[in-house]
Amino acid sequence: INHYLRKADVFINATPIGMHSFPSQHHLLTLQGNLLVMDMVYFPRETPLIKKARALGCRIITGERMFLFQAIKQFELFTGITPPIPLMNKILTEVMYE
Repeated sequence: INHYLRKADVFINATPIGMHSFPSQHHLLTLQGNLLVMDMVYFPRETPLIKKARALGCRIITGERMFLFQAIKQFELFTGITPPIPLMNKILTEVMYE
C-alpha cells in the first residue's frame, strides 16, 4: 500500500471505519502534502484521516461536502427544483455539527 500511496494523486476513504479510527495508521505516514485526501465519513466532521492529512499539508475534502451535494442532487431529482444551496449548507452545519 505504501508504494501506491507514494504515487497517488488522490486518496479516498469510502468505508465507515473513519467514524472511530483509521486502521493501519502507519500507512498515513506516506501521505504527501500534494495529495488530495477525501474521507466520505461525515460524522465526525474531522476524522483521524482528515486530521492527519491536514497536518501533513494535504488538500482535503470532508464527507460533509459529499453529504451536502448528495442532498442537493436528491432534492433536485425528487422535486425538479434547484434547492437553496447556501441555506442547506447553513442548516447542515448548524444541525449536524453544533
